[in-house]
Amino acid sequence: MLIEAIEELGNNIVLYNKLIAYNVDLGDYSSAINFQKKVIDFSHRKERGYLKLAKLQILQKNYTEAIKSIELAKKYYSDLPKRIRHTKFMMAFYSELELEEEILKSKHSKRG
Repeated sequence: MLIEAIEELGNNIVLYNKLIAYNVDLGDYSSAINFQKKVIDFSHRKERGYLKLAKLQILQKNYTEAIKSIELAKKYYSDLPKRIRHTKFMMAFYSELELEEEILKSKHSKRG
C-alpha cells in the first residue's frame, strides 16, 4: 500500500520513512537501504539522509559503506551556510554524527 501511495502521491518523506521502518522490522535491510537512497535522491538537504543510510548499513553490518555514508553526511553538513550549521539543532546533529562515526570506526576496526 505504501508503494502504491508513493506512486500515486509522489515522493513523500513520511511514506518513505514508514516503508523504511517496515522493511527494517522485517529484517530486509537491503530494501530499507534502497528506499533511503531514493529519499536522499529527492531531498534538498542530504546530511540527515546520509546519517540514516549509515545507520541502516550498520544494521546490515556493511561498515565500509556506512563509513562512506558518514563521510558524505559530514560533507553535506560542511557545505551548509554557517548560520545553519551553528544552530542548536544542527550542532546536536553534528554531535550525533561524530558519535556514530566513533562507534562505527570501533566496530570496523574490530572486524579487520
